Amino acid sequence: MVKVKVEVLQGQVDYSNVGDKLEVDSAHVERLVKDGFVKVIETPAKPASKAKEKTK
Repeated sequence: MVKVKVEVLQGQVDYSNVGDKLEVDSAHVERLVKDGFVKVIETPAKPASKAKEKTK
């Protein structure tokens, strides 16, 4: 899973308090943002796709 950096806005997320910054699995981030518990600080950049070159 890819980790996304978030800031806790309300409640308690993964044993962290309001104002804490932590990394959460990307699978859970969408729900937490929708419910207003966290704010996304930084999302990992997708690695550039590596095109395979055929050598003959």
